[in-house]
Amino acid sequence: METSVFPILLIFWAMFAIFSAVFRVKENTVVIIERLGSFKDLRHAGWHFKIPIIDRIAGKISLAPQQVKISSEAVANDNTLFKISALITFKVSEARVQHLFYKVPDPERLIKKQVSEAVSVELRRYSPGEAADRKNEIADAVHRELEKSLFEQGLIVIKTEIARIHPA
Repeated sequence: METSVFPILLIFWAMFAIFSAVFRVKENTVVIIERLGSFKDLRHAGWHFKIPIIDRIAGKISLAPQQVKISSEAVANDNTLFKISALITFKVSEARVQHLFYKVPDPERLIKKQVSEAVSVELRRYSPGEAADRKNEIADAVHRELEKSLFEQGLIVIKTEIARIHPA
């Protein structure tokens, strides 16, 4: 009795097609789907279908709040060097997921850069003695600046805390 390999291959191909076509997106996550290399759709939480081989999952972005710890150096108005430790809580804007995915390769690096710039600008307003005492005011000013600059990129700043400001 002779068996053909073709029906077995057909069954394996059909199983592969079914298993690669169905996927699940977890809560607080958005999946970017590309069709033949260009943006197709955003998929939110739940079970979804994609066309095998033609569609692919290009990436996943978490919508849950995230935190970034930042250690930075900045100069006060009399050229005194300060070390700053900050904690930034942020999340991705659901409306700007596509822009963030394709235009901002490293959101944490962008946040660190923006914090460093904002702290430097704000510290220049104070003398070395005042800077440590006014860390809450500095944190509020940095928070306002981050909200403006990062919103355009698709990030929402929830909270900005400056843990320490001390001369280097």
